[in-house]
Amino acid sequence: SNLRPSVRSAIQSFIQTQDGSHIPSDVLRVIHEEALLMKETEEARDMFQTDPFESFGTIKSQIQRFKSMIRVTSCSRVRTRKYVSNNAVVTIDNGNDLQLTFRYEQGPRKGTKGTQIWYSIEMAQNSYSQRQNLLVVQVWSPDDAPCTDNPPVCINDQMMEENEDDLWSDIDEDQEAENEADGKTTKQDLSSANPTNDQNPTKRAKLSESSGAAPQAQGNKEEEGEEGKEEEETCDSYMAFMDPELVHSFLAATKLGPMDEDTAFFLLMTFPFYEH
Repeated sequence: SNLRPSVRSAIQSFIQTQDGSHIPSDVLRVIHEEALLMKETEEARDMFQTDPFESFGTIKSQIQRFKSMIRVTSCSRVRTRKYVSNNAVVTIDNGNDLQLTFRYEQGPRKGTKGTQIWYSIEMAQNSYSQRQNLLVVQVWSPDDAPCTDNPPVCINDQMMEENEDDLWSDIDEDQEAENEADGKTTKQDLSSANPTNDQNPTKRAKLSESSGAAPQAQGNKEEEGEEGKEEEETCDSYMAFMDPELVHSFLAATKLGPMDEDTAFFLLMTFPFYEH
């Protein structure tokens, strides 16, 4: 292939045009960083082109325009034997440079065996606006791999049976206080949701006081025996939250048009910043 020599020649020609204003190592460093961001951008666009969840059938024209608007402006990926961390910022050229911030973390649970996963998408109207939780997913597994013996337990279902006033507090105790919120997560058609502004907070799911422990759910509840030991977990558990009003604002700002909650969820999950 002549691709590699052609790229090398183009880079060398560009370096020569700098006339000594920048040393070659600085130029190459910037080229390397920008090339990685361009690669992440193209991979994100490719995902929207392939429609992995097969949910864009009626909005293909909007997706084609949306693809051209997205640009990855920051991205870091870290992987070790027991830990994975992906952090990215996507700027959407809608006239206001709307931003989506992605955070994915996978690692051992604290204080007990197993694996925990955190994935969140935050939205800001521009680079200076407060970020708000658009989507948050948290998963707890008793092993290092997904449990296949029993179906996963949705923590949301059990929580809704409890006192709703106590359901929503900080999802991440380490996040800044300005990200605290108080909305509702009722399932509804997003085409009828009222838009929100930067001042409207979003609701947050309440976590267990122990950062590594899943909230108690059916199949994972603590049972006090003679020795006071917890019942061994036999299935995965998860918690998910998507703010319908903030999603409505996202759809309006990007001119993707009204869509149902499921399609909006799959659209957000098409961004390739989490691990399968």
